[in-house]
Amino acid sequence: MTTWTEWGISPFLPSGRRKCTPISSVSATMKAWGWGGIDMHEYLNSCARGVHEADVSTARFERIGDIVGSVAFIAISLPCFLNLTFAESSLHASEPFETFMIAAMIGCVLGSGLSIVLGAVHVLRGRLDAPLVVLATISFVGGYLVPILAQWIDVPLWALYPAGLLSGMGFVPLAIAWSLRIGTNDFRKILLGGAGLCSAAVLVNQLLLHCPPTIASLAYLAMLVACSLVPLRASLKNALAFPLYDEHAVDNVKDGAFVTKASLGDLAPLLAGSTLGLMLFVLLSNSRHFLLIRSLFDILPDNAQQFMSEASFGLLCASVIVAIGCFVKRDKPIMPFVYWVLFPAVAGILIVLDSFPSESFVFLIGATGVFAFSSLLGLFAVAFLLTANRQGEFSPLLILGIPLALVSLAGLAGYAFYYSGFDYLVRGKTLLVLSTLYFVYLLVMPALQLWHARNAAHLEEPGASVPTSEEAMNSRCRKLADQAELSPREYEVLCYLGRGYNSPYIAKTLFISDSTVRSHLKSIYKKTGVSSRMELIDLLEHQA
Repeated sequence: MTTWTEWGISPFLPSGRRKCTPISSVSATMKAWGWGGIDMHEYLNSCARGVHEADVSTARFERIGDIVGSVAFIAISLPCFLNLTFAESSLHASEPFETFMIAAMIGCVLGSGLSIVLGAVHVLRGRLDAPLVVLATISFVGGYLVPILAQWIDVPLWALYPAGLLSGMGFVPLAIAWSLRIGTNDFRKILLGGAGLCSAAVLVNQLLLHCPPTIASLAYLAMLVACSLVPLRASLKNALAFPLYDEHAVDNVKDGAFVTKASLGDLAPLLAGSTLGLMLFVLLSNSRHFLLIRSLFDILPDNAQQFMSEASFGLLCASVIVAIGCFVKRDKPIMPFVYWVLFPAVAGILIVLDSFPSESFVFLIGATGVFAFSSLLGLFAVAFLLTANRQGEFSPLLILGIPLALVSLAGLAGYAFYYSGFDYLVRGKTLLVLSTLYFVYLLVMPALQLWHARNAAHLEEPGASVPTSEEAMNSRCRKLADQAELSPREYEVLCYLGRGYNSPYIAKTLFISDSTVRSHLKSIYKKTGVSSRMELIDLLEHQA
């Protein structure tokens, strides 16, 4: 019997009619007509190979373009929010660029406010349209060109204010557009990729800081072009649609914190710690020349300040820590361990180290750790926001607009504090107190959440229904999950139920909302054919 792959369309019939003809017959006809020994099987296979190779090549080219464009966009954006150098001769330390930077943060606050309003009223209908992306690109690139051109021609200082406002407002839609290019829901992959891109962008900026301003300006012109092409091309292809909520896709996110529909009230406590850390990092960076990390430069050579600022140093350290942590394999979700154990422990250690005299080497280690830890929290905050954006529960205009506004305000506060006229030591001690208060918050908040969760969770005494071996219970839960075709997230909830925990405790342990746990419980009951928790425990007992 001739398979479908052996059939073709024969054009060799009168009256222009077509009928399905075996490819072998077509080959024989072509040979009879003197067209040489053309084998149609080989011809079609070669065409298919060519199309496949072209698709692979195009996909590879797009991935490379996304990586290069992402690094360029981050490298362009970092100087607008962070002080990356102490070198007075660099492009970033010039008066035109600093004026532009302050105006850009104000513009980002305005653009974020507009984004929040548009997201709240659902104006954009589920995607970033090409006209909006084109307008944002013109605003961002056009405004950024002014401080670059100021290196070659005389630009009035007043012109940098509208340029910064336009560039900051255009930055917000472009940041949202770049977030929509992420193709995974896996929190670990997003965190690792973000750390790699951020470290590459920091290194690019550090290299340009040692170049003459003219060469650095040319490099920034090239990066402006590189970071604009990808969003423009994607918007013209209508490829910037907002992610739609997909319960099955979300269930596959092992380390995701956002697993079902939730309210802004549910997201706020989860993001508060890391978002505040990002704000603290920006505040410390833009305050400059303060008591903490500056002590490190006092014992290094005189040109150390020209090499790297504390913000760049902190980002590089945080990226290395994230890379090491992401490659450590864990069977359990990583986020409960990070937020319940790791972050509070590091915060406690830094509080102790920063309590030593400022002239001591121990304080020096703690001061360096402040920036590394704050930037680490910032990377986690960005990864959380991008993960939440991928779930499609809320509009990206809200998820990214609110943090961008807060970070911009923190950057402006840092500049205001730097130019406030306070004494050097007063500024340093004030910032040290702020960082210590934040670390105390990281210590206390998880303990309070656990305390409330344990009070709300009526734990059962271990008995016949709860096996003493965790492996035995996981085995029973796996067997029942396979029989009932439970999702990965439902299996995880089932394991905690089998060990005697109820929904409030599960919600706090897995960093998901109570409503999320209850929705998973209803699904588990329905799939397993039970109506209560005790019936579910009995069903697990029968799996032994």
